[in-house]
Amino acid sequence: EIVAKLMKRTPPPPPINPMALSAPNSVEDLLAAAVDEVSVVSVVDISSDFFLGSAEELCDAALIIAGPYIKTLIDEGVTDAKEQFCQAWSQTLDSEGAHTEKGYFVNDNIAQLMTVVKARQEL
Repeated sequence: EIVAKLMKRTPPPPPINPMALSAPNSVEDLLAAAVDEVSVVSVVDISSDFFLGSAEELCDAALIIAGPYIKTLIDEGVTDAKEQFCQAWSQTLDSEGAHTEKGYFVNDNIAQLMTVVKARQEL
C-alpha cells in the first residue's frame, strides 16, 4: 500500500516475495501437489514477538521487497523515495503499536514449522 501511494499506481508483484507462503494453506497446497515425493512428519505452530530493530533496520528489511520499486521511483526523479517510504513504513507500524523504546516488533508473529521427509524409492 505504501509503495502504491508513492508510485501513484499499483506496482507489479515483486519477483521474489518472501511473504508468498504466508497465505492460508499455501505450504499445504504445495505439499499436496508433491504427495508422491514428500510426506509431512510433524507440524508445530509457534508464536513469538519478532524483533525488527531500529527504524533504520526496519526500513532495510522492508526494502527486500520494496527496493526495486523505490529504485524505479528514484529513476523517475523522486530522489527522496527511500526516505518517504521509510518514514511511511515506520509511521504505519507506530500506529499499529509495534514500536517500543527498544525498537520495532511484530507482535504475536506466528510461524509454522513442518518436518517433511522425501519419499523413498524401493530398490
